[in-house]
Amino acid sequence: MKKLGYALLLLPLLAGCRPSPGTPDYSGQGPNNQNDGGPGTDPNVLPGPFPFQEGQRRLGVGFYEGGRTDDIAIDNTTTHVYLYEATVTMEPSTDRVEGRNADLLVHGGKPWLGFGVHWDTPRNMDAWKMLHVSLKSEDPGFADVKIGMNDPDGSVQLDARKYGYTNDGQWHHLAIPVADFVAGGLTLGTVNAPFVLIAGQGAAADKMLLDNLYFSTQTSGSSGSDGGTDGGTDGGTEPDLLPGPFPYQQGQARLGVGFYEGGRSEDIVIDNATTHIYLYESTVTIEASTERIEGRSADALAHAGKAWLGLGVHWDAARNLSAWKTLHVSLKSDDAGFADVKIGMNDPARSVQLDIKKYGYTNDGQWHHLAIPVADFVAGGLQPTSVSAPFVLIAGQGAVTDRLLLDNLYFTAD
Repeated sequence: MKKLGYALLLLPLLAGCRPSPGTPDYSGQGPNNQNDGGPGTDPNVLPGPFPFQEGQRRLGVGFYEGGRTDDIAIDNTTTHVYLYEATVTMEPSTDRVEGRNADLLVHGGKPWLGFGVHWDTPRNMDAWKMLHVSLKSEDPGFADVKIGMNDPDGSVQLDARKYGYTNDGQWHHLAIPVADFVAGGLTLGTVNAPFVLIAGQGAAADKMLLDNLYFSTQTSGSSGSDGGTDGGTDGGTEPDLLPGPFPYQQGQARLGVGFYEGGRSEDIVIDNATTHIYLYESTVTIEASTERIEGRSADALAHAGKAWLGLGVHWDAARNLSAWKTLHVSLKSDDAGFADVKIGMNDPARSVQLDIKKYGYTNDGQWHHLAIPVADFVAGGLQPTSVSAPFVLIAGQGAVTDRLLLDNLYFTAD
């Protein structure tokens, strides 16, 4: 990613969005959630996909209500949210992943859209290793989104799709290494805009939800265990049991079918008598890995070096899954053998397999949390009332050294 000089992009935008002291254009427009201290015990305050834990380091810069060790609040005096050239407006939304509100970005219907968090005085961000943000949209104006950081010499902007974003109407929790901005030319010692969002042309009705923006000191983009504790939860649970990106809450409908250790309302366990995990034609082996995002371990799939790879959860007696609407699974790999992965569900007559790149997966070495509508399998011909394999994974040719991490597999009723 090339570094964009202000002469190309940001100087005219900032000139157009810095009002004179007597005529502020952006008061009250955002962020709507930067100063709340944390979720506490209020049931209306969501903990977020990676709840803050004591011992972690986490920096808030706006658009975040959760717990943190450091905060640079938006004061509209020396720290600002600038909406570039009236290309976007903001309003609060209760469709959120953490806190009480997310921010709804409304496209101005222009050829592009942009806004950013800006600081009058540059700051040293060298201690912070990962930028986290959650995004959700299904509108064409937000199909092509870039996340940027600026120093006084320019803006470095990265394609959010590389980090798992797609405009499919689902929440995507991005973890972007700050090192990737540095590789594009950012000077970490003098950051004056820690977060910039740019999108392409869109209709005036196009919208995107933004939430859960913070920096951490973690050096990998997976669990949200920001370099502090081992990720355990309070209240007597074992210290090595991670809650997962979307912790189970009482009253939710959640079905476990294997490869999942979290809370659930229903479970179909693998008993190796009537329910099984089949490794197809010795194309793959499985071993436990502590590099996980929920529970105590994930499963590392090791490619056998053949022309393809496959495995599945199979039931001797077909079951009715019509009550379950979304299949969730988390995957991580950067190996060539897992560049092309399909997730399937079977009934006795067929296997319906979907390309998971459509749902945000890419083999970039980051965790991707997929939410696949069961309706998409049904559209391919699956009979949801007689499912015999609720989860199938197929990949292409690979080397024997190729690995994929699998975790956090379950179904929800929404």
